[in-house]
Amino acid sequence: MSDATATVSTPNRDESHRGRFQRRLLAILLLVGLFLYSGLIGMRIGAYASGSDSSGYLNIARLLSQGKIVVNQRVVPGVPATDRSYLYVPLGFRSIDTKHMVATYPIGLPFLITIASFLCSWSYAAKWVMWAHALAGAILMYALGRQCRLPPGWSALAALILAMSPLYVDFSLVLMSDVPAAVWVMAAMICALRGRKHAGWALAAGALTGYAVLIRPSNL
Repeated sequence: MSDATATVSTPNRDESHRGRFQRRLLAILLLVGLFLYSGLIGMRIGAYASGSDSSGYLNIARLLSQGKIVVNQRVVPGVPATDRSYLYVPLGFRSIDTKHMVATYPIGLPFLITIASFLCSWSYAAKWVMWAHALAGAILMYALGRQCRLPPGWSALAALILAMSPLYVDFSLVLMSDVPAAVWVMAAMICALRGRKHAGWALAAGALTGYAVLIRPSNL
């Protein structure tokens, strides 16, 4: 009787040890991969005012740091202002009279940049925000897969597919709201799924959804 028990239990112990080894190996590979990915994104990121959208986000972030959203229009010296004041208004702003304009871009991303500017200089604030969102997106994709009851390996594959997507990498290296919008939506989805068991997660899902809308209103 004891010999039969030993014969049955030994394979079970071997499978248990093998499963623990595989989980630890996967965890190590994920951490190493995340470290290398963070370095790759960090070295290549260029969150500058290089286009109309990125310039608008940075301008609005500056205004938020000053506690205002209305700014004077800059005009060409010697050229009088006319009814066509929109000629002096960049994207991200709207003319409210011949001398002033108001910010119109969603304030979610600029607000995060403003917060980051208090922790580091303006030269690095936008870079840190985009870098953090790029990493958070990969981590949250893995967490979302696990929350949807995918095995660790499949969840890691989902995170890898997202992180290595040319579109995801491209929009992680410039100051655009696409990646932050996706990150906050994924976080809201994870909390919503966990909210079926605890009301606190449901409240968190609502708060995250609200901020996702502030980053990109179409998230509604």
